[in-house]
Amino acid sequence: MNRQEKQQIIDAMKHDFKESQAAFVVDMQGMTVEAVQGLRRQLYQKQGKIKVAKNTLLKRATSDIPGINDLAPYFKDQIAIIFAPTEAPAIAKILASVAKEQEKLKLKAGALDARLITLEQIEFLASLPSKEILLAKLCGTLQAPIANYVSILNQLIVRLLWVLKEIEKTKQS
Repeated sequence: MNRQEKQQIIDAMKHDFKESQAAFVVDMQGMTVEAVQGLRRQLYQKQGKIKVAKNTLLKRATSDIPGINDLAPYFKDQIAIIFAPTEAPAIAKILASVAKEQEKLKLKAGALDARLITLEQIEFLASLPSKEILLAKLCGTLQAPIANYVSILNQLIVRLLWVLKEIEKTKQS
């Protein structure tokens, strides 16, 4: 590989790091091609992508990106970088589930919004519900006081009708 090709790889990796909401470093040593292709398909469904490059090129690509350069100590052995352009929790959930199935895949560290996150934080991120579920819970929380108010108003009207019915019964008898 000549210098120009190496520089193209470095530039592409810099672009991916800057455009992604999160990036995860995973150890893939010993994984089969089928397992890697299965992971790639799952990531593709959530707009994630997996990139493999030489560790020295990764170090050069991340050296001048604040927050991402903290990942440099994890660039050892056979690693891959998983990029999450939009939905970091969904990608983290995929990585956590595949890591449980495939013993060879090991999560090392990650960067979320240009901050280093540890393995425990990645697992916490993976345990979060999806964006749609969180939005639904938020809507339910916002709607609850209004629904309670409507219910109280309805009960007042029903009570008034009940009182009027009782008055009508007493006048008829």
